[in-house]
Amino acid sequence: MERLLTELPPEVITEILSRLPVKPLLQFRCVSKPWRSLIDSPNFIKMHLNRSIQSRSNLSLILYDFNAPIPNQLCSVDFDKLDIVFKINPPLTFEKRLDKVWNSCNGLLCLSFGEGHAILWNPSTRKHLELPVSLTETPVDFRGVLVNLFGLGYDSVSDDYKVMRIARINDYRLVSDDYKVMRVARINDYRFVHYEVRVYSLKSNSWRKVGDFPHHLELNLCTGLLVGGALHWSVNPKPMLHEDGPHALIAFDLGVEEYRVVSLPECGAVDFCLKFAVLNGCLCVLHYYLKKGVDLWVMKEYGVKESWTKLIYIEQSNIRFAIYLEPLAYSKNGKMVLFQHNFRTFRWYDLEKKTIEMVGINGEPDHFGTTVCLGSLVPLDGGRLDDSKDQATKDKKKEKVIRSYDFLSKESCCCKPLLEGARRC
Repeated sequence: MERLLTELPPEVITEILSRLPVKPLLQFRCVSKPWRSLIDSPNFIKMHLNRSIQSRSNLSLILYDFNAPIPNQLCSVDFDKLDIVFKINPPLTFEKRLDKVWNSCNGLLCLSFGEGHAILWNPSTRKHLELPVSLTETPVDFRGVLVNLFGLGYDSVSDDYKVMRIARINDYRLVSDDYKVMRVARINDYRFVHYEVRVYSLKSNSWRKVGDFPHHLELNLCTGLLVGGALHWSVNPKPMLHEDGPHALIAFDLGVEEYRVVSLPECGAVDFCLKFAVLNGCLCVLHYYLKKGVDLWVMKEYGVKESWTKLIYIEQSNIRFAIYLEPLAYSKNGKMVLFQHNFRTFRWYDLEKKTIEMVGINGEPDHFGTTVCLGSLVPLDGGRLDDSKDQATKDKKKEKVIRSYDFLSKESCCCKPLLEGARRC
């Protein structure tokens, strides 16, 4: 085996390794120093990432149990199998309780905890980064409640990962001499809402204040959807006293850090509500028709209004009580779409047969949110997977570091059958 490996050209070894999932790659780092150097290199990390995106492989579903008995615990499901749930623990202490899983980008998850605090976490490599604290500048005359919204994305122009934070402050001051009366309408009144927007750069490890948010956010819909290098937020373009006005979609371009309005499909109906999602890197709009069904529209070419295409129509009779329906991913063969239904189940929709069926997963929570996450080697220090600065110290502590990974135990190590004469893991 050792002779066979040494006789293979380096480019062949690189090609083979780039097709593997993250877990064996992390194990193979201990085969030899050249392999470790290869797998840690930025070029290989990007090659592996691009191959996974193109082949729609190495996907998992990250489930956040709304009623989890154990705080700061998430669930993971292999997308190719959809058979069993595995418990995973984000790097948060008991004092830092997980608030929300926002979104995923190239294998990195954006998690928030506390008031305005967030971390970036790669669940595949177990690496994380707690973002520096950035306080919100609340207007002097505001006395309200602060709501923070986050979105993670990648800026291909500067080769940088960025986090957008929108701080929304609602003014709850009394407006009557009768101190038993509160102006509840101000919760939804755009005239009494202040927004502050900041952008975090992974390269500089710092926050910057950017231009004010241009519209009134729809808190029940805005999720920071990442498409085309921009984060998308649901807004009310004609804000009234309540948040039930017409919807629009605002995009924040992470490259030029500017806002733009995204054109939506013309469905020709009146009695409906909108929800937004992402499917295989494409922007989606779901039209919920009262007591009739759901349309799924897909923008096949980002930014081109004419490319909006109605992909799916599901009658209400085929999916009972569709309060919430979100497309997650295509199947490997591209013939089915996986949906999450009412935060409780998964369902496959067959694009050819136009049928829908429930998916049973062992250990699935009763009530959960879902984020599709790509397995990747993307680091959080702007460089290599191993972020130790002192090479001598790194070599001295190598065995200890390797043993710290629970998947590199002697019982599970897969390097031994690969290379009998290599250094033991």
